[in-house]
Amino acid sequence: MGLALLGASRFSQEGWQQPSYRRLQMRLSTLCVATALAVGSIGMAQAVPVNFVQNGDFSQTTSPKSNPTQFGQNSGTNSSGTWGGQFVTDWLSTPYKNSTGYSIWEPSASLAGSVQPTSQFGSTGRPLVASVTAPPVGAGTFIAMDGESAYSVVVSQAINGLTKGQAYLVSFYWGGAETTKATKTTTINLTVSLGSQSHTTPTLTQPAGAFSGWQLESFKFVANSTSELLSFLSMGTPAGLPPMALLTGVSMHKVPEPSVLAMFGGGLLGLGLLTVFARRNAARRCQMADGSDIA
Repeated sequence: MGLALLGASRFSQEGWQQPSYRRLQMRLSTLCVATALAVGSIGMAQAVPVNFVQNGDFSQTTSPKSNPTQFGQNSGTNSSGTWGGQFVTDWLSTPYKNSTGYSIWEPSASLAGSVQPTSQFGSTGRPLVASVTAPPVGAGTFIAMDGESAYSVVVSQAINGLTKGQAYLVSFYWGGAETTKATKTTTINLTVSLGSQSHTTPTLTQPAGAFSGWQLESFKFVANSTSELLSFLSMGTPAGLPPMALLTGVSMHKVPEPSVLAMFGGGLLGLGLLTVFARRNAARRCQMADGSDIA
């Protein structure tokens, strides 16, 4: 009789608790899936940010080019061929202040270090030093910018679709190099501007015939307008060698808002708490099934 009553009691307890637990389990599962999807959506949005820079590796051109060629406002034809003009898609190269301006579009590191560029200097032009290596990103193309004051140049792109007051991070790869004409140590840096705001890279020093290696640099800017000019200015010493700044892999992304990061973190925390809650209820169910006391 006692065993029968005990069995009936356990049956009654399990019969009342089990459906209730299953309903709770289903609700928790639904909440977990919804939270996971929400967190995943935020994560995907953060993982694929919009790049506001077009043709950041300088690989796209408006006319076919196979060898190093002078790119920019000035143009002409001489013993080296036809040079100049704004043929790099989405980018402009202009002289700085009263300089002549000199920048070379380089199709690859190997050609940059072995082929005389088609340029305003004709047969007296020189390739870059052979120690220049391939960029770590992009199609292998890059721009070489003269840093000597008489030939200093600004490479720029108009950036559209910005949000006024929004912070943006501009990132790029750059390096210091020389032409094969160099016989002394040179120095070079880049000043990066977005509208009226500017940041300058550390100054790189190259012994004769050396390449600094590619450096990854990032600067934060706050947009003052929906459209801003992003520009890179090369400055170096000494005159006559000349110092060269290499540039590629330019990108510009929004800096994530603190509220978005907080939402992402909160979603992960909520998912963790739901998981703990579900496990705790599963443990209670097991205790009820074997007749143990529930704490």
